[in-house]
Amino acid sequence: MVRFAAESTARLAEESDTAFERRLRSKAIDVCRYLLPASSLANVGITINARSLEHAISKMLSHSLSEVRAIGSEIKTAASASIPTLLKYAEPLPYLDAMEAQFSPISPLILGEAVPWFKLLHYDTDAVDHLLAGVYYRYNPDPHTSYESSLLTVQQMSPAQKEVLLRPLLNDRERHTIPLRELEHITFQFEATLDQGAYYEIKRHRMLTLTPRPLTTHLGYAVPRLISDAGLGNEYAEFMNQAEQVYSDLEETSPEAASYVVPNGFNRRFLITLNLRSAMHFIALRSELNAHFGVRRLALKLADEIESVIPGICSLLPRCLEESVESIEDQYFSKLE
Repeated sequence: MVRFAAESTARLAEESDTAFERRLRSKAIDVCRYLLPASSLANVGITINARSLEHAISKMLSHSLSEVRAIGSEIKTAASASIPTLLKYAEPLPYLDAMEAQFSPISPLILGEAVPWFKLLHYDTDAVDHLLAGVYYRYNPDPHTSYESSLLTVQQMSPAQKEVLLRPLLNDRERHTIPLRELEHITFQFEATLDQGAYYEIKRHRMLTLTPRPLTTHLGYAVPRLISDAGLGNEYAEFMNQAEQVYSDLEETSPEAASYVVPNGFNRRFLITLNLRSAMHFIALRSELNAHFGVRRLALKLADEIESVIPGICSLLPRCLEESVESIEDQYFSKLE
């Protein structure tokens, strides 16, 4: 894989051998991860408080897979040596079983149309007004100020006046300065269909809520362009088709166990709910050129969708301007489903 990456990458002027090899290796890893199955082993470190740990253990003890329950039990035993009283209620949760029993029998409606890979589902139609009203509510020195009066004040402003207030709030700050918490008062909800490898990276962001669908092979898979350019497209497709067949055989016995064999290149559908502050952080971090191209595509699409409902705001959002969703799709993928 490193060999074909080298054949597909031009040598940069005055680039050292070490830097060249490092760049090739990074490119190879970026595409090789599409072949890794969900069962690939990894090391995980956790920094967590006792309350969150208790909840995590309870969810693990309630899981349908025996190995997840076993890990939950081992974590509880190890942590109880230090904080026994704080984990006394870490037990399986009948509540989770009840929710599955309640909702899983409901048959979904068939829409009869293709689902786009990324779609804005819900947003606050008065987002800018509520954002500015929240900031005005915070800084107005009059102790009798209410939120309702703050909102009315903002609503009476012209678009130009609002933009004057938005610019320093969103854009006029140093790179690592965290914006005001009032940006969390407005939220957006999206549905995305993305390869599992990209989903793993999105899952690492804690200032958002993710609701994933199960990992399957039913939504197709992505093909990185570097694999096709290297002449390995047929081998890649054969491997993915074999994985799909194995998944199909295992799914009849245990859909959750079958997901272990699904490579990261297969797509997964999930909901994302996040506030504007979190969106700004995600877009700034994940649209950078050093982020994986699969996640850069989503970050820029996220920015585009916010711009579509709040015109002009993306000129104030921190984002990489050297790429677009379309340029990433053309440069880095041979097939997207």
